[in-house]
Amino acid sequence: MKISHNTEFKLVFLQAAARALLVRDFENSEKSSIESKKSYFMLQLLTKSYKRI
Repeated sequence: MKISHNTEFKLVFLQAAARALLVRDFENSEKSSIESKKSYFMLQLLTKSYKRI
């Protein structure tokens, strides 16, 4: 089963948003940057697992 174009677009958008937060938080403080990295990598894994289905 392939994911719809709309779902893929949403995942790409979420990745871009997470990346923007990662950059912003990295400039602000180390601790929040770690949380953003976790969120970003979780989104990456989610995107990869969706594409495999």
